[in-house]
Amino acid sequence: VKIAYVNFVNHCYVDTEVEMKEIYTSNHIWKLFENFLVDMARVCNTTTDRKHADTALEKYVTESVMNIVSGFFNSPFSDNSTNLQTHQPVFIQLLQSAFRIYNCTWPNQTQKASVESCIKTLAEVAKNRGMAIPVDLDSQVNTLFLKAHSNMVQRAAMGWRITARNGPKYKEALGSPSLDYKTIIEKLQDVVASLENQFSPMLLAEFSVLVDVLHSPERLFPDGSDARIRCGAFMSKLINHTKKLMEKEEKLCMKILQTLREMLDKKESFGEQGSTLRKILLNRYFKGEHGSSLNGPLSVAYGKSVPAGAFSGQDSDKSGVSISEIQCLLDKEGASELVIDVIVSTKNDRIFSEGILLGIALLEGGNTQIQNSFYKQLDMQKKSEKFFKVLYDRMKTAQQEIRATVSVNTVDLGTKKKEEDYDSLSLPKRRGNNFLRNQNNKTNYNLVCETLQFLDCICGSTTGGLGLLGLYINERNVALVNQTLESLTEYCQGPCHENQTCIATHESNGIDIIIALILNDINPLGKYRMDLVLQLKNNASKLLLAIMESRHDSENAERILYNMRPAELVDVIKTAFNQGLEGDNEEHGPEDQVSPKAVGHNIYILAHQLARHNKALQHMLKPGLDPEEGDEALKYYANHTAQIEIVRHDRTMEQIVFPVPNICEFLTKESMWRVFNYTERDEQGSKVNHFFQQTEDLYNEMKWQKKIR
Repeated sequence: VKIAYVNFVNHCYVDTEVEMKEIYTSNHIWKLFENFLVDMARVCNTTTDRKHADTALEKYVTESVMNIVSGFFNSPFSDNSTNLQTHQPVFIQLLQSAFRIYNCTWPNQTQKASVESCIKTLAEVAKNRGMAIPVDLDSQVNTLFLKAHSNMVQRAAMGWRITARNGPKYKEALGSPSLDYKTIIEKLQDVVASLENQFSPMLLAEFSVLVDVLHSPERLFPDGSDARIRCGAFMSKLINHTKKLMEKEEKLCMKILQTLREMLDKKESFGEQGSTLRKILLNRYFKGEHGSSLNGPLSVAYGKSVPAGAFSGQDSDKSGVSISEIQCLLDKEGASELVIDVIVSTKNDRIFSEGILLGIALLEGGNTQIQNSFYKQLDMQKKSEKFFKVLYDRMKTAQQEIRATVSVNTVDLGTKKKEEDYDSLSLPKRRGNNFLRNQNNKTNYNLVCETLQFLDCICGSTTGGLGLLGLYINERNVALVNQTLESLTEYCQGPCHENQTCIATHESNGIDIIIALILNDINPLGKYRMDLVLQLKNNASKLLLAIMESRHDSENAERILYNMRPAELVDVIKTAFNQGLEGDNEEHGPEDQVSPKAVGHNIYILAHQLARHNKALQHMLKPGLDPEEGDEALKYYANHTAQIEIVRHDRTMEQIVFPVPNICEFLTKESMWRVFNYTERDEQGSKVNHFFQQTEDLYNEMKWQKKIR
């Protein structure tokens, strides 16, 4: 009966070209899957005595059940199903049960092939949907596929050898024994790797020419021709057409979004072969107009000044063109509007990801023209409610996934999907921080609080004490934690007092987690990747400083001090300084790697700001005379920390504390005396303008003094 019923369901609802939405949106199929799990467990626990085995049940499980499960998840209609995330535990159990059946001794070759196909389908779905699979199961599945692939290669090679051995004509023609199949495979892999290295720069060069063509397709045709006139608005038409592709031509839509993003990527050198090919192609397509150099039509199309607020650096691979100019052109043709439409409209995760990445590429470098464009569309064109609802829902979904699957040191939380969900916050945050909290719509979505709750969730505070942070933060998810800290820091900058208060007074454990990241050891990560731990502590200290920035009250500082023991904070400063001293004697790491001494300095400045509200901390920061107490660190940081007072737009005076670079020690007394006495005032009575005119000379003098001492 079960076989007949399952085959009927499979035929009518799954294995059909007609879209049956109810099967992919309702819970009925999942109830059926739960029933399958019971039968799958029964055949796994069956007796080893084959005389008493239930062969009908085994056939049902290995054929009918595997067919409907594979068919359901292979269906293109299941890609848009949101039920998969809510039924993730059942999905994981299906994969585990299928793997158990595969490892049983009783399935024959046909049954094993059916089960293996089902396991492969489930594993691919989990990978594509960014689902967290337990590490042990994931490794077992990967081992299974490697073994299956190896067996297939061996069978093919063995068949070839038998044919060669039995075929007399082939043997006579060959005149020698056949080569070992392993050698053939190894040589083939070497050839493929060599070809990839050889052709990779040429592929990049070809693609760069495609980018030139897309920017100025009219230059493919002679001056004055009808084709040249008609191609004028090609980019605008392409962007508008992309909006219509989201539902029917998903792959093409993704490719266009990727190509638009590639236009904004900084290209590396193409190498000699790539550069030669680029010249040939430019000469071919643009009729010699640009064939004499590496410059495509972009350098001609943008012989204009850089828009106000845009970054003017020559950071493009095309000489004479900056990335900011290309950003502004794409924005003018509707790229920023396309990004918002993709985020609001698409149900496809991969298209959503590409839309987010394109939006970030448009905003790269702090281009204010693009920021204003996004802000106007969200605010003035009343698109903000839908836009923020999508982001809010995706953030909620990410938190639910983590809570549903979290287990110590087993869950890969740093999945690309979740990173892109939080990357998406960079679109609105770079223009209006208050906008993230209150959009002045009928329904407002507070993404500031949601981001803080996500930090609370990913660091495992919902499952235990903050002392267990090290068990939840690992090499796979540390980038996501850093990204969340940086986002929260940007929310506060400006400064935005409302967002500062929102973060400091929120009911979650967010602020306590930020403090714990600074004070606690993050082990076992710290034992083998101290650079990642230092980056975490650095970002956490910057966030706490941002929460207190430009505050004339003590409310936020007191909230931070509530759960922070001053002695522990001072110990962290000393530890970071000592790590920096050890690192000075060793080989230097990558340039972008944060140094322990710099991290300690940031934490010292944080302590310096907090000390205004805590006398005990103020006393502890004063260096003593005993070097064994570690006061060398406090003395160093005190001597390398300075402060100035600035006047804000509202005429309030604020003290700014900043680290003094080591090179400043080489500034001579004569130069300081000269700057102090001979810097001229401007019409407003300020010496600032003339001082900044002298800074380059002063810096060069310090570098020279450092060399001769």
